[in-house]
Amino acid sequence: MLPNEYGTPYPLEVNTLGREDGSYITRDGLTLYCFYAPMDLFSYVYSGGEADPCKVQPYLRGPFQEILQTVPPSLAGTCDYFLSSDILISHRNSTDEAFPAWSITAFSLPATFEGAPQLILNSQNPDLVDYMVFTFLNPEPSAGNGTSDIALFRSTTRNPAGGYEMLPAPVNSTTTTEDNPHLERINGGELLLYFVSHDRAGVSGRQRYFLEPQQR
Repeated sequence: MLPNEYGTPYPLEVNTLGREDGSYITRDGLTLYCFYAPMDLFSYVYSGGEADPCKVQPYLRGPFQEILQTVPPSLAGTCDYFLSSDILISHRNSTDEAFPAWSITAFSLPATFEGAPQLILNSQNPDLVDYMVFTFLNPEPSAGNGTSDIALFRSTTRNPAGGYEMLPAPVNSTTTTEDNPHLERINGGELLLYFVSHDRAGVSGRQRYFLEPQQR
C-alpha cells in the first residue's frame, strides 16, 4: 500500500491532446517540464504498419504542431512533416498557483528529439541551475548522432537558450541508446547519474555512473 501522505492523483491544467511524457517537476514545485510531440503518438506507433517519420500528419493533435513541420535537410522536398519532439516548460511563482499553459523551451531545436529533462537547482539561488540533463537525438546522418544520447548543461537557468555539452564515453556511445537520465548530487560535489540503455551487451538496462564536476 502507498503511504498515507500520498493524495489522490488528478490531471493538471496544462494537459493537452498532444503527447506529454517524461515529466519532471523541480523540488521547489515551481517548474514543470515534459517531453512533447503534438500528435497521437500511441496510435502512430501501434498503427500496424511500419512507422514512417514523414507520415505523421494523420495523427496530429494538440498545440505546437509547428514542431513537426520542420524537416531535416536530408529529407527536404520529400515530406511536409517529420516526427520529432521538444521539451515543454511551465513555471509558476507559487505552489498555491496552477501551472500556466506550456511553452517550448528555449533550447529545443527543430527536427530533433529532446526529452526526459531533469535538473539540480543551486542551493543558494534557486533561480540558477547547477546541472540539467536531458535526452537528445539529431536524426540527420551528418550529425553522427544516430542513437539518443545524454546532454548536460552546467551553471545555467531553468530555461537556457543553449550551451549544453554531450556527455563523453563511457556514458554516450555512437552505437548504443542512452535515455531517461536522472542526476543526483551526493557527497558534496560528486554527482551520480542513472540512465536507461537497453542495447549494451552484458549489462542490465539501467546504468549508473559517477561524474566528476568540471572545475571552474
